[in-house]
Amino acid sequence: ALFPTKPAKKMAYVSGLPKPKGCV
Repeated sequence: ALFPTKPAKKMAYVSGLPKPKGCV
């Protein structure tokens, strides 16, 4: 992923993306 190890940040990031990558 583009983020180190931040589930909160990553979740918020993938939430804004068209396709959630790394979240699922």
